Amino acid sequence: MKLFINNKEEQFDENEMSLYKLLEIKDLTFKRLLIRVNGDVIKENDIRNTSLKDGDQLDIVRIISGG
Repeated sequence: MKLFINNKEEQFDENEMSLYKLLEIKDLTFKRLLIRVNGDVIKENDIRNTSLKDGDQLDIVRIISGG
């Protein structure tokens, strides 16, 4: 499967994958992430239920607070 993550093409062996599994594979286990799949914002409660397909475009941003 080919995914575009933050405008970078990446290949995965799986034909289907959940967003949650992708985050585990990429070691993106931070508490605060802003995630969009094909332009749609994914709520934290929906991460486990969101399926990814070949060619999906993802934007993943870690939210950091500071002063």
